[in-house]
This record gives sequence, C-alpha cells and structure tokens, in this order.
Amino acid sequence: MFRADDKGVILIASLWIVAILCLFAVGRQASISLKLASYETDKRKAIFVARAGIIRALAEKRMEYVSGASSGIDALSQAWANNESFFRAHAFGPGRYTVSYEYPGPGRYDKKPVTLYGLMDEQSKINVNTACEDNLRNLFLFLGIDEGKALSLAGSIIDWRDADDVTASSERGLLYGAESRYYNGLNPPYACKNAAFDSIHELLLVKGMDEGIFRSIRPYITVYGNGMVNINTASEAALNALIGEDFPELAFKIARYRQGEDGLIGTQDDAWFGFGPEVIDRQENGLVEIKNLQDPDWYANIYSITTDEYNRIRELLSIGTAQICVASDTYRVSVTADVSGVKSRLEAVYLFSDKRNFPTAVFWYQE
Repeated sequence: MFRADDKGVILIASLWIVAILCLFAVGRQASISLKLASYETDKRKAIFVARAGIIRALAEKRMEYVSGASSGIDALSQAWANNESFFRAHAFGPGRYTVSYEYPGPGRYDKKPVTLYGLMDEQSKINVNTACEDNLRNLFLFLGIDEGKALSLAGSIIDWRDADDVTASSERGLLYGAESRYYNGLNPPYACKNAAFDSIHELLLVKGMDEGIFRSIRPYITVYGNGMVNINTASEAALNALIGEDFPELAFKIARYRQGEDGLIGTQDDAWFGFGPEVIDRQENGLVEIKNLQDPDWYANIYSITTDEYNRIRELLSIGTAQICVASDTYRVSVTADVSGVKSRLEAVYLFSDKRNFPTAVFWYQE
C-alpha cells in the first residue's frame, strides 16, 4: 500500500516528467520552425543571387554591343557565351551562382554535350515555327530516326502549326481536314492548334511524337528568334538540318573549322564567320581573320570544301530566302545559385530588340 506522502512524491514526479516532455516537444517544434524559417530565408536569398547571375550575363552582352566589340558577330568564344571566371561558381553576397548550359556534342562522332558558361544563343537552333518540312526531316534523320518516321513527324509539325485544310459546308458550317479529325478522335480529344508553337513542349501534342524522340531533338530546337540559324554558334545537327542530306559532310567541316587548332568548342582560337573583311586581335593568339561569307573565296582552306558545297552555302545566304546569319538577338540564360546549401534555379529567354538598352524577357521559369 502507498502512503499519502508516497503518492504525493509520485504525483510531483509525474508532473515534472510531463513538464520536461512538454519542454522537449516545444523546443523541438521551435527548432523545426527556426530551421524552416532559415530555409525560406536562404531560399529567397538564393533566388536573388540567381537573378544577379542573370543580370551579370546580360550586362556582359550589352557591354559588348555598346562598345562595338562584337563586330556584328555572335560566336561561342566570346565572353558572354563562355567564360568560366565570370560565370562558374561566382561569389555574390551570401552565395554563389553558376550561369551555364549544355552545348550539343561536336556531332555524329561525339554526341556528349560540352558545358559552356554564359548565355546560350537561341538562334543556334532550328526554330520549329519557321522551319520547312525538309529542315525538320533532315534534323530527325541526322539524329538517327528512320526515314519514314522522320517524314511523318515533319509533316505533322507543319500541319499542327499551319492553317488546316478547312472547307465550307452549308449544312454543318466548317468541315475540318484529316489532321483535325485525328486530334478530335483522341481520348481525351483536343484541337489541332493551327498557330505557332508557344513552347517546344507543345511538340508532345503532335501526332507521332513521343518522349524519347522529344528528348533527342530538344537540344536542337527553339520557338524564339527570327528563324535564321547562326553559322557561328549552331551545332552540327542544326547546320545539317539546313544544308540537307545531299551534302553529308559540309556541316561537319564548318563545325570543325570553327573549333580552331585546339579542336575545342568555345576557346580563344575559335574561327568566326562574318559579312565583310575584318581581322580581330585574339591577344596571345595574335591577329585572326574572320571568314567573309560575302567573299567568293571564303571557303578556301576550310577542310576541303568543294565547289558544290560552297554553292549550297551561298544558296542558304541568298537575299530574301536567307536561312543563315552570323549574329543573334535572342539568348537563353540558365543559372543555379547556392546559399548555405539551399539552391535555386532560374531560366529565362531575353530579346535584345534595341542593342544599346537592356533586353526584354520573353520567357521566365523559376524552380
């Protein structure tokens, strides 16, 4: 039997235990709340550090425009496109930012992408809103998609974005063509867009497209820019899509020439193409001549380019139907920031409609 004073001791001990457990619970909850608050604070800081990285990259491009240092050319060896000291793990305020992108591998012989640090030229890609059926088919073929599938996909993309075959019917109003009937017959059904793509991800709605094919073409396509492809920044796959299967080695020859003597992408000995005679000072690499695309002898000594290949490039430069340019005005920036182990990633596309002013954002994504 417990005595009265024993019961009192047990009660007091129990109360102390309950109090201590409550303190632990409150303390643990407070610790979790503090950690969450700290995480949210660091997350906000990381977002602002990432924005600083975007502004730094855009400022580099704008300064080049204002100073006239670009020579009217966009190339992968310029500071805005590849500069590790500016854009790799660069310290800013409480954290660091990295502005980088994966440039497609040199081509059919090495498909491993190369990491470059800076802005990505959106006109290094094929614009799915302006590309013709042959361009799209050539891209699919270069990436290893069989000819029948390549032709079918290219046709479906053209049909998705262009006006459908619509005829009038006095009884039922508008009578839509085969493409619309296909999409309306799906479960769930949806309409054929008959307008420009707003995002490359819309391709997943197109007849015949699947996740595997989309992943393979994603690095080479865009919905931004004026539709012309920059010969100085385009991958071998993008160049090949323009040039066509009748000239299977020309894209490789151009891409390899651009890499210079070291055979690397985005280094100071890279060769450039331009419109007009010009020589640039590469400092330790000395004076380097820019290949003038308007010179009938521009192709001399560029890895044995033939007369037929030269004529094909001239066709792509023809006034009124030009598909090749040497500079861009639209750039993608992808930045990752870290503050105390908390990370944030931003991606945006900017248009320099006025080269002397700050650009306009046409796309923004924040993780």
